[in-house]
Amino acid sequence: MKKDIIKTKDVIVSGFALFAIFFGAGNLILPPFMGLQAGKSWILAWIGFSLSGPGLTALGMIAMAKNQGDAEKFAGKVGIKFSILLGSLVILFIGPLMSVPRTGATTFEISVLPFFPNFSPLLFSIIFFGITLYFSISKSKIIDIIGTYMTPFLLITLLTIILKGIFTPIANTAIAGSNQLSIGFLEGYHTMDSLSPMVIAGMIISNFKEKGIESKNALTRYTVYTELIAATGLILIYGGLTFLGAKISPIVSSGLGRTELLNVMVNYLLGSYGNIFLSIIVALACLTTAIGLTTATGDFFSKVSNNRLKYKHIVIVSILISAFLSIIGVEGIISFSVPILVTLYPVVIVLTFLNLLDDYIKNSLIYKTTVYFTLGVSLIIGIEAAGFKDLFIVKLFSKFPLWKIGFGWVSFSFLGLILGIVFSKFIIKPNKR
Repeated sequence: MKKDIIKTKDVIVSGFALFAIFFGAGNLILPPFMGLQAGKSWILAWIGFSLSGPGLTALGMIAMAKNQGDAEKFAGKVGIKFSILLGSLVILFIGPLMSVPRTGATTFEISVLPFFPNFSPLLFSIIFFGITLYFSISKSKIIDIIGTYMTPFLLITLLTIILKGIFTPIANTAIAGSNQLSIGFLEGYHTMDSLSPMVIAGMIISNFKEKGIESKNALTRYTVYTELIAATGLILIYGGLTFLGAKISPIVSSGLGRTELLNVMVNYLLGSYGNIFLSIIVALACLTTAIGLTTATGDFFSKVSNNRLKYKHIVIVSILISAFLSIIGVEGIISFSVPILVTLYPVVIVLTFLNLLDDYIKNSLIYKTTVYFTLGVSLIIGIEAAGFKDLFIVKLFSKFPLWKIGFGWVSFSFLGLILGIVFSKFIIKPNKR
């Protein structure tokens, strides 16, 4: 039945589901560690983290909603081949190559190892990704299942830990980290949330279509409402977890890894029962993300291949890759992901803003010059992040403004934008599509 209005409950359930999909992976372990490093400057770190995490993600979802969840339209003004390549890279890295394996690794390190130190990581990987496969294959009800059952329990448990931490007296930390706004912003890259709208938006829109919504304006409106619910929840939870990390810093030893810190922090606040709570949270958060991103991976590649690649086959291959890579462990996955993230993120950020301003852009050349200038510099940033800091080209570009704090690409993006505007206005006739 076609309609333009759905129940408020359906929008809230979709918002809760989106919150859970974005929150999972290793996102639970990032804010406490960031707060530990920031100390008294935790608010600045939280603001930076919220801007690059929930903030840019919300803008990305709005931009994708304007394109009806179509990743090819989102990047297609640069070029169809570029769009397919970028979309494929993004879904591979937020799917089976990085984010989904991290869900398994995080769950194993927090939910299993503290209770069963000798448990086989291979056996756990088979169990975890077997459950993911089951829910991903039967994808029709996944949004409703996550939003109705998994997320409320996840939120209640998280709020319990955060509230206990707020009211537990601990000596004030003497640490006050510097440059925490930019550090928090770059730390937000590790959530990989801002890359997700290219694939997650289509899943949310499909869910609304299944409920009978067909109007483009209605689909856009409900997708934006859904994202606002998710973003609000994420910002508040991230703030609470960052605060706890800063507050706990006087009583924890230095050198703790992200998952170790989270275990120690929760044990201090809630005792052994806290670690049980934590294990449930992590399992739920990571499982919902694994299911959501695996489903999105299957959807993306089946659509791009015009269904020549079958959804179920893609999901199975994706699960096998994720299960294998999860054995590397959380810190290992985060380490090899950094060069890739700092390369992809600037390009997706720039595309997001261009799509939001699409009504004012009359020539596709503006997209091309802005994106390619950004890509060129972000590749150099990626090379530097991979450890090749002594290369001549890296040393040369490191002298440009904002490079030292991770935003060297910004000035080049503006340069590409200005050149695109000038060329399109005075040299090349408008040809937006």
